[in-house]
Amino acid sequence: MLYLLDADGTVYQNSMSVGRALVRRKIERKSLDTLKWKPAPETVTMERVLRAALRFGIPTGRGLIVAAGYVRTLEAPDLLDDGRSQQRDLTEQLAVLPDPTPQFGAARTDAYQARLTKLSEQRKAAEAKMTASLERAQSQRDDLLQAPIKDDLAEHWASVVKNLSRQAS
Repeated sequence: MLYLLDADGTVYQNSMSVGRALVRRKIERKSLDTLKWKPAPETVTMERVLRAALRFGIPTGRGLIVAAGYVRTLEAPDLLDDGRSQQRDLTEQLAVLPDPTPQFGAARTDAYQARLTKLSEQRKAAEAKMTASLERAQSQRDDLLQAPIKDDLAEHWASVVKNLSRQAS
């Protein structure tokens, strides 16, 4: 999947692969601007697409195109952190529920306690996995952002934005 960052800051998407896009552009000599682009989901932000596109993008007449994988690498830590926060909120909400064991008697109390212990262990294991995934995603994002911004892509982006502002005047 590709994202197109238009000069006006709008993000579009197309299901074409980067390899196919490069063949279309370099071998077939067809413009990538003429592909059928549809608006990207609101969760795909202009800032993240631009950060990736200035490092790994393809210039077009409308703006910059970048592979969705780069953008997902930038998004992943935030998504995982949101998931972890939601899980913690749920755990806190469940912790304040009253203990139902008094109404069941001793036989059910032992089984219930064993279940609570197992759930607690599962929660701790899930939290550890989430933390490891978050750390890995942050490391991948940091590695991606270590790539320098390419001067030619930055100049191209500045040029298409400037042309758009001239047209608007």
